[in-house]
Amino acid sequence: MDNMETEFGSEFPENSMCGECAMRDNFVSLFRRKASYKPEREWTLPDLMTAARECRFCSLVLKVVSIDYTVKDLNPESTVCSMTVEDFGFTHSGPYDPNTVKRVSRLRFDLMDKDLDSSHIDYIQPSYSEYSHRIQLLAPNTLERSRDLMLLGRPIGQAQMDKTLILDWLSRCEADHHNCRPGCWADEPDLTLRLIDVKRRCVVKAPPNCRYMALSYVWGGVEQLQLESGTFARLTKDGGISNGSQDIPKSIMDAVALVEMLGEEYLWVDALCIMQDDLGDKQQQIGKMDVIYSCAMLTIVSAAGPDANAGLPGALPGSRSVTQFTDSFNGVNMITALCPFSSALNLSTWETRGWTLQEKILSKRLLIFTRHQIFYHCNGATWFEDTILENNDSTIDVVLEEDPDEIRCRKPSLELSAFKRYLKLVNGYFSRNLKYEGDALNAFAGLLKSLSAELGDTHIWGLPKSVFDKAMLWQTINHFPDRRNLGFPSWSWAGWKGGDFAALAQRDAMPPKYDIKPVIKWYRPDDHGGHIIIKSFDSGSREKHSDNAWKLSEDAEMGELQYNKALMPPVSHLLRFWTSSANLRVGPIYPSPRGDDWYANSGKCKLYLVTTLKGTFIGAIHLNKEWMDNRADTLEFIVISRAVFEPGSGYEDAFNVMLIEWQNGVAYRVQLPYFGPFKEETWIEANPQWKLITLG
Repeated sequence: MDNMETEFGSEFPENSMCGECAMRDNFVSLFRRKASYKPEREWTLPDLMTAARECRFCSLVLKVVSIDYTVKDLNPESTVCSMTVEDFGFTHSGPYDPNTVKRVSRLRFDLMDKDLDSSHIDYIQPSYSEYSHRIQLLAPNTLERSRDLMLLGRPIGQAQMDKTLILDWLSRCEADHHNCRPGCWADEPDLTLRLIDVKRRCVVKAPPNCRYMALSYVWGGVEQLQLESGTFARLTKDGGISNGSQDIPKSIMDAVALVEMLGEEYLWVDALCIMQDDLGDKQQQIGKMDVIYSCAMLTIVSAAGPDANAGLPGALPGSRSVTQFTDSFNGVNMITALCPFSSALNLSTWETRGWTLQEKILSKRLLIFTRHQIFYHCNGATWFEDTILENNDSTIDVVLEEDPDEIRCRKPSLELSAFKRYLKLVNGYFSRNLKYEGDALNAFAGLLKSLSAELGDTHIWGLPKSVFDKAMLWQTINHFPDRRNLGFPSWSWAGWKGGDFAALAQRDAMPPKYDIKPVIKWYRPDDHGGHIIIKSFDSGSREKHSDNAWKLSEDAEMGELQYNKALMPPVSHLLRFWTSSANLRVGPIYPSPRGDDWYANSGKCKLYLVTTLKGTFIGAIHLNKEWMDNRADTLEFIVISRAVFEPGSGYEDAFNVMLIEWQNGVAYRVQLPYFGPFKEETWIEANPQWKLITLG
């Protein structure tokens, strides 16, 4: 890129332009319009390289697309560069009115291998690149924060962050964001809190009411010093955590230096503040993760690499190398945009780890270090190093426009109900990775505790007892039988190892809307042959429906569980209940609405039709084809709750059902239907039977 800078652009007069650029009367209007889905302009690679020798804008475009690719290695005959307008955000005052919003867009550039003789196009650059390939408007060099400057770009420190910007973010948040105020760890009498004293460079017992920062990072495969009985004396001695310590990872040492640089005294790091070889201390600390992270004044996040040596790029002098290009063209000042918040997180290993989700959600404020820029993310705002998003005018709202895949990187809104926050958290957690399968609930325990004020303290294998019927409706889009986590029940999301996930949050967001009404009395067997009811609802308040058509008496005897330890899962995994069971025909593969065989050819999982034995359509279900090929076409479904639709929706009440499979007298969850509940009328046609289920 050094040669590119000397060869193109910077030595041209400001208005030096190619013929096509000269035809644009109002260049800045490109950055003020709504997104376009077809290219505003396309260059062949030879045309772009030629234009870049005489046109400032085309020179800037070539720099953008060349930042992570050597254009000379691409096929000049078929490589095309396209420019599209991409929504970035807008500002508005008062109630949202599309006529008064002030929009700011970015220009996005993609390199494509385009067969000029056909419509086939291959994107050369990956959909997620650590480089942005975008140009944004450059703000004037001023400390002012007027509405006109919101969402405009700014240069950042190439080798190190601007400490005053970080302190400004913290100061704004402390002054304006009431939902970001940390809790008080001193209110937890049974918490033994250890911290790193960054001045003395050692581990200390937390002084009363002190404030501290926390570190969230990826351990990876790095061998690192940990607080244990054998290292306690060293780590609690002044200088025990010194800059010359080769056995302490870079992320931790950078965080120690950063905390001191920001004028604070204490830092919490799991590896050095939890006694790793003391099971009692470890369990106590894991049980207090909600307190530790929610009481931290700031959580520092190392999201720049795959392990604990990734460090904090930009925190220390010379710790990063950032490339930003700026230019002025036809009176418009522009700067290349760095990888934005959501893309940077999607690219990070940190965002894929199971333990780091609760660290992100429980923390009130996050300072996230990625390879190219730093982000501040809290309950009240998200700020970028390379873009002006800090707002001095309380009457102006600044809105970033992002798609659902990007929004999932953010904290769930506190305005959502506790149950919807729970669903979003399970959704985000389920797709993450855990090194140890047995940590499936430990790494989520802090999040469950954070919801306990609204959902209650008791959860059963990750499903809150107070909303048990609703929580049973978690659902994976696909079906992966080989991803069972046998240490947990099949009916809990913890009993499965990740994958594409669609919880009730997504289903509930689509019409028609419906509520969940309990129809099952769930029991848990105990170790003494008895049963404990799960009181997830007030049975006296339930609405009465045409129950007699599909069920027998609710008071049928449970009977003693004939437990066989050698053949059955642990008793704690089991649920027992009476419900309606029906055998339904599954298959053939669901016909695509596009009129082709798309469903039949899409991946290992197929969408199968579900009908009664008489052939009446009742729904569809995603199942693994290899699994289905080894099963009969008649499978067993059971009712787990009732779906009650909104009045006037045109839909009749229906049943939420579960596909099960039996083994050694125990039923196991297989999958839930794809299109939601089954109509009650059709279910009754299937001649259901009242049956005692032991679900493991």
